[in-house]
Amino acid sequence: MAFENGQTEVDPEAVAASVSPQVNLSPAEPLGTLPLPATSPYSDSVVFETDYFIGSLLVGRYFIEKKLGQGGMGAVYLGRDRRLMDKPVVVKILRGEFATNDWVITKFLQEKEALSRAHHPGIVGILDAGELSGGEPFIVMEFIDGITLEEAIVPQGLPLQRIAYLIKQMGTALAAAHDKGIFHRDLKPANIMLQPLAGAGEQVRIIDFGIAKVHDSLVSNQTIAGRFGTYLYMSPEQFRVEQVTAASDIYAMGAIAYEMITGRPPFDPKEFVNLGDMYKAGVKVLPRTLRPDLPEPAQKLALKALALRPQDRFQSASEFGEALAEALVRTQRRSIPPVWQGLGQRLGSKIRFSQFSVPIAIIAGVMLAVVLAAGLAAKAFWPSAFGRENKRSPERHDPIPTNTVTPVAATADNSLTYWLTIQKAKNRSNNIFESSGGETFESGDAFQLNVLADKPGYLYVLNEGATAAGEMNFTMIYPTPLTGNGLAQLESGRTIQTGKNRFGGRAGREQFWIVWSEAPIAQLEVARDKAFKNEGRLTDKALANGVREYFASHYDSLAPLHEETINHRTVVKGTTNYLVKLLELEHR
Repeated sequence: MAFENGQTEVDPEAVAASVSPQVNLSPAEPLGTLPLPATSPYSDSVVFETDYFIGSLLVGRYFIEKKLGQGGMGAVYLGRDRRLMDKPVVVKILRGEFATNDWVITKFLQEKEALSRAHHPGIVGILDAGELSGGEPFIVMEFIDGITLEEAIVPQGLPLQRIAYLIKQMGTALAAAHDKGIFHRDLKPANIMLQPLAGAGEQVRIIDFGIAKVHDSLVSNQTIAGRFGTYLYMSPEQFRVEQVTAASDIYAMGAIAYEMITGRPPFDPKEFVNLGDMYKAGVKVLPRTLRPDLPEPAQKLALKALALRPQDRFQSASEFGEALAEALVRTQRRSIPPVWQGLGQRLGSKIRFSQFSVPIAIIAGVMLAVVLAAGLAAKAFWPSAFGRENKRSPERHDPIPTNTVTPVAATADNSLTYWLTIQKAKNRSNNIFESSGGETFESGDAFQLNVLADKPGYLYVLNEGATAAGEMNFTMIYPTPLTGNGLAQLESGRTIQTGKNRFGGRAGREQFWIVWSEAPIAQLEVARDKAFKNEGRLTDKALANGVREYFASHYDSLAPLHEETINHRTVVKGTTNYLVKLLELEHR
């Protein structure tokens, strides 16, 4: 019997219900003002032929709105807590023949015990539990409004800074569960939710403890031998039906880290026929082969987590997460000039760009020096932005700085390459491909923009649209706090990838401005800072007009761009020290 996401029942003697309900991909973050369909982070593609729970009120409190997913042991529903202003919750119900199976009931109760014991911000919280009038046990959990890591991972891999941000959180959450004697046994990208935080950032939330091993369980200490888990992330000792420890979950962490870095799992699913031999052979394709910008120390740490013997791996999930995170960001810190790193982390800003910064005292000292130096220079070069009088009228908009880049002929052609990674709304798990953007997309299709520059510089991507009132509206697509560490600076030969967006709302045309420049562009730097404080939207009318004027004056200039599209990738070339490209995408 096969389950979604590559999970397979590998022990015919074990209860099929040991595999917890599978959850699928959720909607991506919204694009500008495009509304998202009202969907959830759980799959609703599998439904019972007759489901009398939908539309009912459980225990006089939880109104069941719709089915979210279904697994071997029962079903998962979106509910509304009538006692808490219809707060959305997830209700998991053990139903059908499994509600009378003693072992399945024990595992269900142990999941409740695991969630109750492993209380941590990085683990989904349990809110209530009980038994329905028909005798079916149920669990009420937090509804996490976010996406799964499975959906976030793209073929090119995630930005190293974001991987560091996520893997550290993952290790901390797992360590909290391990400290309570709880081992997940089915850690994988589909069981890791990414919950957006207010303003910026995201919180890792580990879900689905349906087959977790609970030491000193108050429910039952009975252990049934069997290979439970998902092949792609299952540790060798799980495959051999040996003792499961913290190192088993750390192996899964290593496999997930490999996939976040490279965009693919460490092992080919076709090799599962000879899984034992595959474990002994180890990882055939080193991460740096697929991701040359990966620091060597980070590769060594990821491979250490994938060691054949548990004793050769890290023994603490938090130690592994912290070590790998530090190795991933150490090189990037050195590659960012201190001045621009400081500008991306201003004192008093509510945006948290990185969890891996130097001590605040050092930052404050450096920032003070930078601000003083910038202030002296500003009087000569940018008085309107830094030298305003205190008596200015509060009704006035901030003045728009003039461009810091003077259009001049470059000594050689500058070029950038862009393409789209598309994930169709239908058959989402198997329908990811590259596109030049020339076709017409369907509502619900998700996409990410990839850009590669041949020279170092600064990259900005903005979506231009209109509000319901018909006013011009811009949304900052790149950089964001989660992409580029909030900085527009781009290294040569490095591919950046925007966050995932989804077409929705009325059919029409979306416009994206792609700008590369040898030096930072004043209007767009200010737009970036303003957008960070408003969830990516640029609402200041005067500043939006200034940005629009910049695009208008630099698009179709005296030095026209040369374009060529090969294999869905478009190369844009120009002879000036900036490139401005308008990308238009049609959707219906």
